[in-house]
Amino acid sequence: MTETVIDLIRHGEPAGGRRYRGHNIDDPLTEKGWSQMWNAVGEYAAWHQIITSPLQRCQRFAHELGERHGINVAVEPRFKEVGFGAWEGLSHDEVKIDRADEIRLS
Repeated sequence: MTETVIDLIRHGEPAGGRRYRGHNIDDPLTEKGWSQMWNAVGEYAAWHQIITSPLQRCQRFAHELGERHGINVAVEPRFKEVGFGAWEGLSHDEVKIDRADEIRLS
């Protein structure tokens, strides 16, 4: 029996600050975001395949990682984030204050 290990890595800080950012907003990583990503993976390079979201905040790093270690990278459209509808692009405070009737706080 062959064991398959899947590592999930979330993108680093994107440009535009903290806000609801789904598949309709394709902000790139900030310098801090790039640094977060390289720090997260460190020198690990034992992957056989890298599969990435089509969004640039994920895809650009995945391609650089693959290039650095000679690992094939595939773009999977189904890996893109969900959309946030009317909240797309809004900050958490904007939703909490301006759209309080749309959320239920526990």
